[in-house]
Amino acid sequence: MRNAFADSSASPERTVKAADLSDVLIASVILADSLEAPDPRTVEMNGASAFQSIGLSEQDCAAILAHAERQLGSLQDALGCN
Repeated sequence: MRNAFADSSASPERTVKAADLSDVLIASVILADSLEAPDPRTVEMNGASAFQSIGLSEQDCAAILAHAERQLGSLQDALGCN
């Protein structure tokens, strides 16, 4: 992860590029932060070109968060955490 971030930090501003590991890492950290926020959740996509590189829209992010919440809830139920 450190190498992916270093690679993205060293590269000049990009217009359009293929998604790489740093884009996935950055988007996942932003989505994880959003998942911890209370409802209604919003994903701050401005200034994060990672979402565009991966091809995720606001609707995609909302669907990802809803799916993650259901999966985490199922896991907590299975482990008896609720």
